[in-house]
Amino acid sequence: MSVIAITDSETRKSLAVTRAFGKLGHEVINISSHRLNLSGVSKFSTRSIYINQYEEEVLLKIIEENNVDILITCEEETMELVIKSKKISQVVECINPNMESFNVCRDKYLTMQHALNNKVRIPKTYMAKSIDALNNYMDNLKDEDFPIVIKPRKSSGSRGIKICKNIDDYYSSISSIYSNYGLPMVQEYIPPGGDAIGASFLYYHGKEVCHFVHRRIREYPVSGGPSTLCESIILPEAVKYGRELLKELNWHGVAMVEYKKDPRDGELVLMEINPRIWGSIQLPIYCGINIPEAIAENYKNKEYKSYKKEYKEGVKLRWFFPADILSILTSSESLLKKLKNIIVPIKGEVTGMIYDPEDIKPSFLYLYSIFIKTVSIKQLKKNLFR
Repeated sequence: MSVIAITDSETRKSLAVTRAFGKLGHEVINISSHRLNLSGVSKFSTRSIYINQYEEEVLLKIIEENNVDILITCEEETMELVIKSKKISQVVECINPNMESFNVCRDKYLTMQHALNNKVRIPKTYMAKSIDALNNYMDNLKDEDFPIVIKPRKSSGSRGIKICKNIDDYYSSISSIYSNYGLPMVQEYIPPGGDAIGASFLYYHGKEVCHFVHRRIREYPVSGGPSTLCESIILPEAVKYGRELLKELNWHGVAMVEYKKDPRDGELVLMEINPRIWGSIQLPIYCGINIPEAIAENYKNKEYKSYKKEYKEGVKLRWFFPADILSILTSSESLLKKLKNIIVPIKGEVTGMIYDPEDIKPSFLYLYSIFIKTVSIKQLKKNLFR
């Protein structure tokens, strides 16, 4: 069995990966710069390590002291650090692409250019050379050109993304976006009504190990964010485009190719390529595409082994509390429909994102973390002792 080190272990995705590796009998080292290490309290975690911040020497020490075989980075900032480090790649097997391929996916404008070169449809995109040029471009748009999407070149999830219904929306938000994320790009708005699709892959030195496809049913924020309820599907078209994009990058590691189906013509439109472990990775694991198992088989043995196989279709993954509840409550549906969606159990096979009856501690820590993030301790003391 292998020793697997997982960074950013406070995240939901790292918890799913920790459990999967642990159930296979591997030793799992969970590293986090947060005191509340969600994966570190799992019974499938061998050791939980707190660090002040991610640095090359800190990771090297952990790798060497624990005889780590495989290092998995769950966030892009940590990935970048590890990819840049020649020392780390010399002592441990890393589930990361090379820097050039990583930058193509992390920079959304480069992603769009890569898709165009490979004849994959994207939203109409404009990238200005300066903030003045961007403002001038926006001033020349007509009312019928709206809504449009302002999107940072580098961000995760829905951070920094703004749907502008008119020019006033743009000017009310551009200052904050520009100061936090740099010069953004302008994209065509794909109207609601089409599914958001994710085609997920594991590659080993340019060869596809396995794939999986899901669609989002609900997300939060409802305007575009992480999925709170999603479902496994079979969609060869999404796999085909994803393969073309990743093959050209000689991909190495995991990736999720995200699309939006245009309701006007039913075509898939590329939104982005996520170059890291994604939030809903529990769904393919549950459906039979055990990506951690495939990682161990390929990366530990340093030899390609296909893991392509059929998986369950129609299985749902739900991030019930608080995300799916918030998604339901902030939707445009009637109050009666909202209550029904919260109270009535979902039909069919459903798995949870956090809760696991075999591993209950992370659920309690998760609820505690939500409480302390929501409630100001200072305000709580004031209310208790006034």
